[in-house]
Amino acid sequence: MSFVALVTRHVKLFAAPAVEATSGCRDPKDDKFLALVLAAEADALVSSDEDLLVMSPWRGAPVMTAGEFLAAE
Repeated sequence: MSFVALVTRHVKLFAAPAVEATSGCRDPKDDKFLALVLAAEADALVSSDEDLLVMSPWRGAPVMTAGEFLAAE
């Protein structure tokens, strides 16, 4: 299965959530992605950003690279 097909199967659109100030991320610019994990009740966060990857799991959601995500499917 191609990456695009896999993502398309799982994608949902959400309004941009309010950013939580207490995420604990080393880079505050990444807080928006963590807020989206909560708003979407996401099963995982896929990222190549090291500031996010080191937080795995974040509130129960694994933070993984695209390769890790594909291997898990």
